[in-house]
Amino acid sequence: MSHSHTKSDNAGLLMGIAALAAGVGAVTAILFTPQRGADIKNSLRQKMRRMNSKAKQTSEEVHEAIDNAEDVALKRKADINDDLSKEFSEK
Repeated sequence: MSHSHTKSDNAGLLMGIAALAAGVGAVTAILFTPQRGADIKNSLRQKMRRMNSKAKQTSEEVHEAIDNAEDVALKRKADINDDLSKEFSEK
């Protein structure tokens, strides 16, 4: 039973871990800062919205970079196949 993970899956996992770590850090920092309960809730809400937005943007950029890399690799593979076909057809 083997598990197959794509680069996109791994990038998503890393993004999730990074977002979780950032969230835990933000919550910890806020909880240890003397503030009223309502202020803490508002501050947490704002920070989580910003982090969520940044995580989505970064995730989109990572997926786009992976797609671009895949396109480049497939083009290069096609070029190599063409070169090999030409070389063998000339012999």
